[in-house]
Amino acid sequence: MAAKEQTSFLRIISIEKEYPVPSLNPFKKGKKHKALKGLDLTIPRGSVCCVLGPNGAGKTTLIKILAGLILQDKGEIDIPEEEFKGVGLVTPNDRSFYWRLSGRQNLDFFASLYGISDKGGTVDAVLKEVSLFEDADKPFRQYSAGMKQKLNIARALLSDPDLYLLDEPASHLDPIAREDFRRFVKEILLEKRGATVLLCTHDLDEAAELADRIALLHKGRIVAEGDPELLKSRVKQENHFRVCHRGAPLQWLEENSRIVERINESEFRLRAGKEDISGLIDDFIRSGGKLIELKYEEPGLMDILKHFLEDRDE
Repeated sequence: MAAKEQTSFLRIISIEKEYPVPSLNPFKKGKKHKALKGLDLTIPRGSVCCVLGPNGAGKTTLIKILAGLILQDKGEIDIPEEEFKGVGLVTPNDRSFYWRLSGRQNLDFFASLYGISDKGGTVDAVLKEVSLFEDADKPFRQYSAGMKQKLNIARALLSDPDLYLLDEPASHLDPIAREDFRRFVKEILLEKRGATVLLCTHDLDEAAELADRIALLHKGRIVAEGDPELLKSRVKQENHFRVCHRGAPLQWLEENSRIVERINESEFRLRAGKEDISGLIDDFIRSGGKLIELKYEEPGLMDILKHFLEDRDE
């Protein structure tokens, strides 16, 4: 998505969170794991900020703090809004619903908890928004994974919050349902409701399509942040070339393993500057390699993620 001009909505300032790690030895004090280490992040109003990172990076801990499920040890969350209407949390977890109740009955229950006066009208409205109105009176236990996630989203819509926290929201959905979910974020959450979205995902295609801003989270810290095109421009010096070949010398591949990523038996990706690629290909051919085709590739989100994580680990 193209970058937008937006005002600051949510500022996360130097957040830290530590968890105790139990020791297997009852006579030895357990260690502590620092999930977030002075994390700073600013999210503009009306935008989709996507947090990317490997497992254990701290994404779910961040979501739980923003949702008020746990407290940070240090740092603060600043929302410079006079009338903040709260957050809506969407996760892949369906255990918080009552399986013997229908979808509508579940939403009626949560609407009562939220103190919504026009309970029936609000529930019907959100069921229609998530295209679940026709199946609203089926027992929750009969719902498919996609229907359960729609009900999860509908629950988040009930209180009409300003901020939606989406933690791997499409992880159990099939490709068609994933496409429906992306359209829902753009058409309902952003365009219709004018909300702000923090999305944690492993789906790079999803991030590329939805995000106005991407934050790369690694070991509890933001290692890079900006709109997708800006981050791409920061790895332009590492151009990616797809090399199609018929036989690649093992010794050459091993000597250049740092810049070579094997795709299959007849293709590999080569990371190199445009001024270096000619010499590398000449060396490949001199070493016995047979070149079929050389194609330049624009860096994608996976390349961006690898680039910044490799720099961080060095």
